Amino acid sequence: MENPYITRSPVKDPDGFYGREDILKRIFKDIAGRGMQSHCIIGERRIGKTSLLNQIAHSQVQEEYTEGTEFSIFVKTDLALFPEALPATFFEEWVRDISKISGQAPSKKPGYLSFRRFVEDVTKIGYRIIILLDEFEATAANSNLDRGFFEFLRALTQNYDISFILFSRTPLQHLMREEKFSSKYSSPFFNTLNISYLKFLKEPEAKSLVAEPAQKAGTDITDFIDFILEQAYYHPFLLQLLSSIVFDYKKSSDTNHEKILKEFKIQTEEFFTYLWQHSKNRKHSKSSPQKTRTCQKQSWTTLIEEVSSQKIEAKYSVLHLKNS
Repeated sequence: MENPYITRSPVKDPDGFYGREDILKRIFKDIAGRGMQSHCIIGERRIGKTSLLNQIAHSQVQEEYTEGTEFSIFVKTDLALFPEALPATFFEEWVRDISKISGQAPSKKPGYLSFRRFVEDVTKIGYRIIILLDEFEATAANSNLDRGFFEFLRALTQNYDISFILFSRTPLQHLMREEKFSSKYSSPFFNTLNISYLKFLKEPEAKSLVAEPAQKAGTDITDFIDFILEQAYYHPFLLQLLSSIVFDYKKSSDTNHEKILKEFKIQTEEFFTYLWQHSKNRKHSKSSPQKTRTCQKQSWTTLIEEVSSQKIEAKYSVLHLKNS
């Protein structure tokens, strides 16, 4: 049986998605209300932002959390795919996707005025438009997206049934504090967003993520649940990864914990290195390797708290920095 755990790509199928019910309820409440509300989801790398976006855009999830979404149009945009794109490029992309469902003819000359008129026509016939913007932090490097662009988005949300859901690794307040970006992100558009932080899973959700995929695949790894939670805590990526490793070892009847942890350490090296390198607490010094490792070990708990806004035990430091 194929390994059922999803370790290196976002989750698309709702059947493979666990947790986040509180945030999903909040988001669908925001976009289903009489006055549509825009939202911003903030979370670190591999915490599950794109997986959550995929769920919001999935018709099965929409039906579960709202009554009647046949007149809602969800548009997904990965902003990392549009470096230095002009506003007209985004309008053209959005119009094309919206037209497929609404049947409204797209404008031949995409621009601020034509897009506003297009949105007006689509919403006038009863549609609601929800635009999901993944990798929102990529807008910081795009000099073509200025304050005026975001002012325009705000005006759209105030006048029509349209909302924007942003998914960002970088908290908006950090972007606003950066002097070189302060003008761009000073638009009142950002003051209208509801904010949600994507943190670790809850314990019941984490246990389900570990046990259920293996059970559906005909393999029982429930005897490893405590071991997996101890090492990966409730982080969705780490849980998927370690469960995947345990699943493969369990199928081969080799359940040596040391071998499993060694493989887990190798597979997560890049993940933890990235977190460390992008931590504001990282120390740049000329200390000896031993002193540097000691410093890092003492800082891992602070780092993970920064990253996920939730406490995690110092066991991470021991697991990923020993013998390095």
